Amino acid sequence: VITGESFHTISWSVPFILRCIEYSDIIKSKPEFESVTSLIDFLQQNHLPFPKYVRFEHPMDVVIAYNTQPSILEDCIIETDLSIFDNSSMFAFDFRVFCLQRVISLPLKIRQVKYCGIMQEILPKLTHPFARKLTSTSFNEIFALEVALGDDRYQNLVNLEILCEIDQEMIKDIPKSVKKLSCKIKRSESGLTVFGFPSGLRILNVSLTDYRNEYRLNFSILEQLVDLEFNVTKENQEIPFYNVSFPNSLKSVKSFALDIEEVKNQCPELTSLECKT
Repeated sequence: VITGESFHTISWSVPFILRCIEYSDIIKSKPEFESVTSLIDFLQQNHLPFPKYVRFEHPMDVVIAYNTQPSILEDCIIETDLSIFDNSSMFAFDFRVFCLQRVISLPLKIRQVKYCGIMQEILPKLTHPFARKLTSTSFNEIFALEVALGDDRYQNLVNLEILCEIDQEMIKDIPKSVKKLSCKIKRSESGLTVFGFPSGLRILNVSLTDYRNEYRLNFSILEQLVDLEFNVTKENQEIPFYNVSFPNSLKSVKSFALDIEEVKNQCPELTSLECKT
């Protein structure tokens, strides 16, 4: 992780950092460095390989790193966060345009970007090639999401997090390539209970608002789903909801309340079950 600010690595032991670098995809703890230069210095001093994945907390640090040493990041998968450009009081519009243009024009493997909605607002016509390369992103504004899902610019997404509440009808526009989805859904006035999720979903975390007890939540058509977390809320409170169909592919299910016997009968491959009540 490149923080872009002062950070002392003395508390991170060399063996621990080596494990983080080698297995950064399966553990949450990741070593942090002030800059790519400080990361390189540490690696050279300890004879460690350059990591395959690097997360930049500030997107302009990616630009700075590329301008300083163009080749050092060419084989890395890069992750960053665009939320800083959402603050119009901190940065003038022209400056935000300039920064975003620089980031999306870099010939690097920037594949994971949080808060992509700001791109749709500031550079709606210039982001298509960049968006098509992304495998992971998140949106926190409904307007930007509607624009983004209106065409195939995010056709290679594997991981999608939707932080704003969406209408059930929008689900059909989620790219079919998505395998991991997190979202919040408002009840459809039409009473739809088949959601239209991408059929290849493997991991789903969904919160459902104001679904009536007579509705049946049907997840059974998601034949590749292995991990499901769902909750139904009413007036911002989680409530029990038992009228659910599960796919028999499920290995893990988590919810506020579950009919355990029903889940076990529907999911013969189940290895993990968690409920709060």
